[in-house]
Amino acid sequence: PPPPPPPGTLSGIPPPPPPPQLNSSGPPPPPPPPPQLNTSGPPPPPPPPSMMKKNNIPEMHFNEQCVSVQRSECQTLPKPPPKLVKLHWRPIPVHCLANTMWQNLPQVSYEKSKFETLFTVEEKIRKHSIESVSKPKEILVLDTNRSNQINIGIKNLPSISKLKVLIEEMDDKIITREGVEKLQSLMPCEEEITAIKDAQKENSEDIPLGTAEQFLLLLNSISGLECRLKLWAFKVDFKAMEKDICEPLKSLKDGMTKVKESRTFAKILSLTLEVGNVLNRSQAKGFQLDYLCKLSWVKDTVTKKPLLYHIMKELIANDPHVADLSADFIDLVAVSRNDYDQLQSNLQGMEEECINSLGYMKLAARYNNETSDLVSMFLTNAAERIMSMKTVIKLVISEYSKFLSWVGMQAHLHKDYPPKKTAAILVEFGKETTEMRKLILTEILKENKRKEKMKTFDRSKSTAEKGTPRTHRIRRSGKSLDGKNTSPNPRADGLEAFLDAAAVDLKKTKRRRSKKINLDDFDISTM
Repeated sequence: PPPPPPPGTLSGIPPPPPPPQLNSSGPPPPPPPPPQLNTSGPPPPPPPPSMMKKNNIPEMHFNEQCVSVQRSECQTLPKPPPKLVKLHWRPIPVHCLANTMWQNLPQVSYEKSKFETLFTVEEKIRKHSIESVSKPKEILVLDTNRSNQINIGIKNLPSISKLKVLIEEMDDKIITREGVEKLQSLMPCEEEITAIKDAQKENSEDIPLGTAEQFLLLLNSISGLECRLKLWAFKVDFKAMEKDICEPLKSLKDGMTKVKESRTFAKILSLTLEVGNVLNRSQAKGFQLDYLCKLSWVKDTVTKKPLLYHIMKELIANDPHVADLSADFIDLVAVSRNDYDQLQSNLQGMEEECINSLGYMKLAARYNNETSDLVSMFLTNAAERIMSMKTVIKLVISEYSKFLSWVGMQAHLHKDYPPKKTAAILVEFGKETTEMRKLILTEILKENKRKEKMKTFDRSKSTAEKGTPRTHRIRRSGKSLDGKNTSPNPRADGLEAFLDAAAVDLKKTKRRRSKKINLDDFDISTM
């Protein structure tokens, strides 16, 4: 009998298409075409039973299989491998490994998990969110550069709570000169103060100000801060400025006195003048002071030694106790390093600063009594000392002008020879004479040792000649010096051979090096 028609064909509706087969290897099949209603024609033949069987089994388990796969993927999601310490080496390319040691390395057993455990990098938990919640908020008005400048500047200053009292009292024991300079450099401007106060008014949650903003408000709360800091800086600098002015003046005064009293300098000038008149065939009564540095340039035509060498040698020969000229010019070293025109300018600046500070005394009513008395006493004392320094510098400069006239400098040349230049000439000349003096004393000492050695040798030679009878002097040939034939004397020949051998040994011996000479312990007057 013919097979029964499939369900749904009786009403003229074709059966639904079979579900697509699950194929993980390829793309899904295209969707089936829409069913066409055809009542006039015969129905399509049913699919074979084998295909129906295959299609029905996946249809029952398709959804379950998908669900099970999704659940297994969620449950068995692999954990990421732990982060390990990296070795930042440069690997060798594969094409470069031929005939290298890396192809013949031996196999070494090791425990992989041990190294992974030892070199595991633990990831740190970020606490940005926690810190942002726990950190208190601050009102920041200033820009980043200005805020960093202030925070770095106040790092070594006292705390903000104590700073106002220390500034009002001008306590230089706690705040040094550098601290005063920092306070002067961090002075607030009106725009910054206005911006900070406006931010404070808009603050409805009582949020504190930043450290830099608090510092600027504190400085703004001190009345007459700029004048106070200038007065404070002048008070701290006054002692150092006074020392920088007075010490060079004292060195100049003492140096001029030493030059006038130096007997060695007078003898050198006298001998130089005499020798110069001989060489120039003139009758000069003096010469300019700057020519002293040129004495070492003039050299003789025989030994090529400078004129200063011959002058010092003659001077030492006449007076063995001649002193070292550098010791007489020791005070002029400090004079050669100071500009005395700048000293007068510095003194003028101190006077102007003191006048300005006297104007700051109007703020004395705002000081406490102790600070007011301190400022008044300091400014009074400073004014008196400045007036005294002005008088001293005038006297010293006048004395220096007389000194230039004393050395033979004409009045219209005084401006060309400031104290610094004159002192440099004398100091350099003193160094040259000291070097020549040491050189000459060394040569004299060596010459005396050589003479003493020759005297000792002559004395030993004369003693040997007195102890040896000189009846006949025999040569090796057996003939006497008078030309007469004598019989060979073996004793005489033996003595002559011994003396020849001793002379050869004396030539072979190395010469001993001379010891260094200490001229400080050397007294030429004993020679």
